[in-house]
Amino acid sequence: MNTAAALFLVAGFLVVARVLRMVPHAREVMARSRAATRDLRDPDLDELAREKAIQGHAIRLAVLFALLVLASAAALALPLGVVYLFELTGLVETTAVVDATLSPTFLIGVTTAVLVWTIARRERRVEG
Repeated sequence: MNTAAALFLVAGFLVVARVLRMVPHAREVMARSRAATRDLRDPDLDELAREKAIQGHAIRLAVLFALLVLASAAALALPLGVVYLFELTGLVETTAVVDATLSPTFLIGVTTAVLVWTIARRERRVEG
Protein backbone atom coordinates (compact mmCIF):
# COMPACT_ATOMS: atom_id res chain seq x y z
CA MET A 1 0.00 0.00 0.00
CA ASN A 2 2.94 2.33 0.68
CA THR A 3 4.18 1.92 -2.88
CA ALA A 4 0.73 2.75 -4.27
CA ALA A 5 0.57 5.84 -2.07
CA ALA A 6 4.10 6.79 -3.18
CA LEU A 7 3.01 6.48 -6.83
CA PHE A 8 0.03 8.67 -5.97
CA LEU A 9 2.42 11.29 -4.54
CA VAL A 10 4.46 11.35 -7.74
CA ALA A 11 1.42 11.34 -10.04
CA GLY A 12 -0.28 13.97 -7.91
CA PHE A 13 2.80 16.19 -8.06
CA LEU A 14 2.97 15.85 -11.84
CA VAL A 15 -0.74 16.60 -12.28
CA VAL A 16 -0.69 19.64 -10.01
CA ALA A 17 2.54 20.87 -11.64
CA ARG A 18 0.90 20.58 -15.06
CA VAL A 19 -2.32 22.30 -13.97
CA LEU A 20 -0.30 25.15 -12.46
CA ARG A 21 1.79 25.41 -15.65
CA MET A 22 5.14 24.99 -13.93
CA VAL A 23 7.02 23.87 -17.04
CA PRO A 24 5.82 26.77 -19.24
CA HIS A 25 6.71 29.19 -16.42
CA ALA A 26 10.18 27.64 -16.14
CA ARG A 27 10.60 27.95 -19.91
CA GLU A 28 9.60 31.60 -19.67
CA VAL A 29 12.26 32.11 -16.98
CA MET A 30 14.88 30.78 -19.39
CA ALA A 31 13.59 32.92 -22.27
CA ARG A 32 13.46 36.05 -20.07
CA SER A 33 16.98 35.42 -18.81
CA ARG A 34 18.27 35.11 -22.37
CA ALA A 35 16.37 38.25 -23.41
CA ALA A 36 17.79 40.18 -20.45
CA THR A 37 21.30 39.10 -21.39
CA ARG A 38 20.71 40.17 -25.00
CA ASP A 39 19.40 43.55 -23.83
CA LEU A 40 22.43 44.05 -21.59
CA ARG A 41 24.74 43.40 -24.54
CA ASP A 42 22.72 45.31 -27.15
CA PRO A 43 24.90 48.19 -28.40
CA ASP A 44 21.88 49.87 -30.01
CA LEU A 45 20.20 50.53 -26.64
CA ASP A 46 21.07 53.67 -24.74
CA GLU A 47 21.40 53.55 -20.94
CA LEU A 48 17.79 54.54 -20.28
CA ALA A 49 16.34 52.00 -22.72
CA ARG A 50 18.64 49.30 -21.34
CA GLU A 51 17.60 50.17 -17.77
CA LYS A 52 13.89 50.01 -18.63
CA ALA A 53 14.29 46.71 -20.47
CA ILE A 54 16.23 45.12 -17.62
CA GLN A 55 13.73 46.39 -15.03
CA GLY A 56 10.89 44.86 -17.04
CA HIS A 57 12.70 41.54 -17.17
CA ALA A 58 13.52 41.71 -13.45
CA ILE A 59 9.89 42.34 -12.49
CA ARG A 60 8.61 39.48 -14.63
CA LEU A 61 11.34 37.15 -13.34
CA ALA A 62 10.39 38.02 -9.74
CA VAL A 63 6.75 37.22 -10.50
CA LEU A 64 7.73 33.95 -12.15
CA PHE A 65 9.92 33.07 -9.16
CA ALA A 66 6.99 33.61 -6.80
CA LEU A 67 4.67 31.60 -9.06
CA LEU A 68 7.12 28.71 -9.27
CA VAL A 69 7.73 28.66 -5.51
CA LEU A 70 4.00 28.69 -4.75
CA ALA A 71 3.23 26.13 -7.46
CA SER A 72 6.01 23.85 -6.16
CA ALA A 73 4.66 24.11 -2.64
CA ALA A 74 1.14 23.32 -3.86
CA ALA A 75 2.35 20.42 -6.02
CA LEU A 76 4.03 18.92 -2.96
CA ALA A 77 1.43 19.81 -0.35
CA LEU A 78 -1.77 18.72 -2.10
CA PRO A 79 -0.83 15.07 -2.76
CA LEU A 80 0.92 14.85 0.61
CA GLY A 81 -2.21 16.18 2.28
CA VAL A 82 -4.24 13.40 0.68
CA VAL A 83 -1.72 10.82 1.88
CA TYR A 84 -2.01 12.31 5.36
CA LEU A 85 -5.79 11.87 5.15
CA PHE A 86 -5.14 8.23 4.25
CA GLU A 87 -2.99 8.01 7.36
CA LEU A 88 -5.85 9.32 9.48
CA THR A 89 -8.00 6.50 8.17
CA GLY A 90 -5.26 3.99 9.03
CA LEU A 91 -4.49 2.96 5.45
CA VAL A 92 -0.85 4.12 5.37
CA GLU A 93 1.78 5.91 7.42
CA THR A 94 2.95 9.15 5.84
CA THR A 95 6.56 8.64 6.90
CA ALA A 96 6.58 5.14 5.40
CA VAL A 97 5.18 6.52 2.13
CA VAL A 98 7.81 9.24 1.99
CA ASP A 99 10.48 6.64 2.77
CA ALA A 100 9.15 4.54 -0.11
CA THR A 101 9.50 7.50 -2.50
CA LEU A 102 13.15 7.82 -1.47
CA SER A 103 14.08 4.18 -2.03
CA PRO A 104 16.51 3.58 -4.91
CA THR A 105 14.23 1.01 -6.52
CA PHE A 106 11.27 3.38 -6.54
CA LEU A 107 13.35 6.32 -7.82
CA ILE A 108 14.87 4.27 -10.65
CA GLY A 109 11.49 2.81 -11.61
CA VAL A 110 9.66 6.13 -11.62
CA THR A 111 12.48 7.90 -13.44
CA THR A 112 12.56 5.19 -16.10
CA ALA A 113 8.78 5.27 -16.52
CA VAL A 114 8.71 9.07 -16.87
CA LEU A 115 11.57 9.01 -19.40
CA VAL A 116 9.87 6.32 -21.50
CA TRP A 117 6.58 8.23 -21.38
CA THR A 118 8.30 11.51 -22.34
CA ILE A 119 10.16 9.93 -25.27
CA ALA A 120 7.02 8.20 -26.52
CA ARG A 121 5.09 11.47 -26.30
CA ARG A 122 7.74 13.33 -28.28
CA GLU A 123 7.81 10.65 -30.97
CA ARG A 124 4.02 10.84 -31.33
CA ARG A 125 4.26 14.62 -31.79
CA VAL A 126 6.89 14.21 -34.49
CA GLU A 127 4.83 11.59 -36.32
CA GLY A 128 1.55 13.50 -35.93
